[in-house]
Amino acid sequence: MATRADFYIRKNGELEFLGSTSNDYYGDFEKSRTEKHFRQSVNDLLAGNQSLQGKWYWPWKTSFITDEVFIFDVRPQIFNKQAGILLAKVHTEKERKEPILAFLQYDKRYSDKYSNGEGDHYSKHCEFIEMPVIGS
Repeated sequence: MATRADFYIRKNGELEFLGSTSNDYYGDFEKSRTEKHFRQSVNDLLAGNQSLQGKWYWPWKTSFITDEVFIFDVRPQIFNKQAGILLAKVHTEKERKEPILAFLQYDKRYSDKYSNGEGDHYSKHCEFIEMPVIGS
């Protein structure tokens, strides 16, 4: 699928931009349960797509209009300090203004329980994250 995608890691509330691609973006990153695995999977994906790590390719300044945005949210556990969950950009029934995006846990985004069946997700299940300005 040739769709624009941006990748981030969120640690201690701070977002780290890993890179962007406009090529096929399916890969092992979707199965990541640790920061290390997500970072390596995204780096492999970018390299395979001939996209440079940390490179912002878009004419816009934030991920607000990028088709797909993925954030690996590091949530340390007692026995795994790199543990976390994958969040994906979703659209909600309430319109948001740039640079705020809505995110839902990746494996829940296609569940009818979290959406109204018309392509919008319920705000009460989403986390709203202010995206950093990356492009100029």
